[in-house]
Amino acid sequence: MPTDITADMSKAFTDKATVPVSSLGQGAQSFGSNEAFGLGRAIPRPYYKLSIIFRADADGAWVPQNSATLPQIVFEHGVNDNFSGVPDPFVNAGISGTPAVRSLEITNSPRNGGFSMLYQAIVLGIGLVLERIRVIAPDASNVAAVGTVPAHVERSGGVVGDNEWNLSDRLLISALGASEWQLIPVNTNTDCNLMLGVGQLMTARTGWENGPPGPGANRPSVMFAFRDDILVNPGVSGNNDQPNRLALQWLDGVLDAIEPITDSAPRVLGTLLALDLVCVVDVAFGMLQDGRFRFASDFDARKYTEYRNCV
Repeated sequence: MPTDITADMSKAFTDKATVPVSSLGQGAQSFGSNEAFGLGRAIPRPYYKLSIIFRADADGAWVPQNSATLPQIVFEHGVNDNFSGVPDPFVNAGISGTPAVRSLEITNSPRNGGFSMLYQAIVLGIGLVLERIRVIAPDASNVAAVGTVPAHVERSGGVVGDNEWNLSDRLLISALGASEWQLIPVNTNTDCNLMLGVGQLMTARTGWENGPPGPGANRPSVMFAFRDDILVNPGVSGNNDQPNRLALQWLDGVLDAIEPITDSAPRVLGTLLALDLVCVVDVAFGMLQDGRFRFASDFDARKYTEYRNCV
């Protein structure tokens, strides 16, 4: 296991006596001349988009392109990264191409996929939100799984088909079947991953719209929250450490295919179906000092306390 701070997942705690209380969040008060507005401190709800890909077989059924050897990885890169020498930097999330400079369309993580460039973070919960479903003709930029990378598609293009949209519940449930979330240690590809639990966390009207992500109704008793404190470092400028990569890993048991809508015209062999999702992570920012976690603001401390109350 790594020996840095990411290996110690149980030392953070709430110190209410040192938490400031203010009418404005600290981020709103402390933008200095050397900080990029909106990126000096990551938005407290980091997100990262991903696309799970299906491919039409000869009968028009949709075949998942993920497997036990083809996980999808989010929070691998950020908007402050230099992508000049990194072709398709988001390919492990199922996305091809290079984003616009400093665009937040795919993610708001600032550097190396880190949740912040200033603070450490305690990971509180993970959720998935359905964005859209697209039917795409395969070409050089939109391809099925080859080798060791997932199938990947561009962020633009394709059509939203009525029949495929009616499949959204079956597609999502089937795509996440036999999957689990893992936290990949810094500079490690496969060893010592921290097992975070199953990935079936997205339900209607949770996460993106009105509160912390969780299965079922949006109330504390059913939130998906972690029992232990998961502490990760910031994405620091000047190095290549990726402090909080999350892998959606498929094990044995993924379905062979999902049938087309009854009486609908089958898609042509090789047609791709992109299930576009947004991975939303709730975190509390701060810094570990002398074995004690000092929250960056009262907002972070209260958020941490609310999540702890869920477990």
